[in-house]
Amino acid sequence: MLFDLARELNRARKEAPGEAPALAAELRRLGGILGLLQQDPATFLKAGAGDLPLSEDQIQAKIDERAAAKKAKDFAAADGIRDELAALGIILKDSREGTSWVFEKPDVEA
Repeated sequence: MLFDLARELNRARKEAPGEAPALAAELRRLGGILGLLQQDPATFLKAGAGDLPLSEDQIQAKIDERAAAKKAKDFAAADGIRDELAALGIILKDSREGTSWVFEKPDVEA
């Protein structure tokens, strides 16, 4: 049922934005019964941030440096920064709103 409601919410955001807030509230309420969907998405995606190899300020500085390289059309440098962060488990997500990131703790082989 939660998946169906999430699908309906995504549809409403595109086709009927007036319905989206009520659907989002219902999804959050139902998720709360199961102990799900109660955390801010950005906080959830950065869970385990105590294990970060760089501080959030350092990560943001790298993102800003990458944006400057892209603006200067130095795509090799921009790709290098993305690859450097990815090697540390910091995955960049580009969107119209800007660049965000998530930390995926690298698997440690035994």
